[in-house]
Amino acid sequence: MGVSSRTEDYLEEIFSFRLEGRPATVTALAERLGVAKATVVAAVRRLVNLDLVAHEPYGALHLTEEGKREGLRIHRRHALLAGLFSDMLGMTPENASEVACAMEHSLNDDTERRLFALADFLYRARRAGWPWAFELQHALSHPCRLPRPLPVLPLGEPGVVTRVATGDEDRERLHHLGLYPGADVVLIEERDGNLRLRIHPQAPPGPGRAPGEEMILSREDGARVWVCIPDPGDPSAPCAQCPLKRPESRERPRGRSPGELPGEGRDHKS
Repeated sequence: MGVSSRTEDYLEEIFSFRLEGRPATVTALAERLGVAKATVVAAVRRLVNLDLVAHEPYGALHLTEEGKREGLRIHRRHALLAGLFSDMLGMTPENASEVACAMEHSLNDDTERRLFALADFLYRARRAGWPWAFELQHALSHPCRLPRPLPVLPLGEPGVVTRVATGDEDRERLHHLGLYPGADVVLIEERDGNLRLRIHPQAPPGPGRAPGEEMILSREDGARVWVCIPDPGDPSAPCAQCPLKRPESRERPRGRSPGELPGEGRDHKS
């Protein structure tokens, strides 16, 4: 329909007034959005031209049928995102709403449906008391330091592998080398497009390779490995509750069937 994100904000607020059972007027919109009346008048004119709003002269604003559908769509996406951010990620309601406002305009229908399915599943898991659901919520509420690709790890500075971002086959190969979540790694040298590393995993990284042994890794493979830099003196460093620092999280991961969840299936200890 070609509606800008700012115009959608006005549409969402008019829809909110409708939910509250209050008349939406230019004055009320200006007060709620913290803008001048002239700015609201210009936005309302665009909505009227798009046949999304009907405006009584000097009176209330009414959503057309198409306006109701569009208003519901953007309101629903905002509620979905804000709920996920506050309930699951532990963000403050104010911060969650602010981030949701920035993201809600970019969602498409398929992404919205998938996020709703995810949110519904997580809420049901928590209500059912599944232990992994509370572990997930705890981990999401205690974020660790943001990771970086292995090739930009400062030379000689230890890092902790957080994830291996690649397909299943390459991921298993890199896991086999000892590069899996929880493994400690030190970048010793970069030369001729290759990385020389030292890995200190808690579990044996693979046949014929001892813990602490040095290895050569291509820069291409290294870019698939993300690491964080633990620094107890840095408040942004991983906290004590970081799952990557728990002993049970440092086992070498085994394969998981598609759709299988932690605590289910043959590899529930991984």
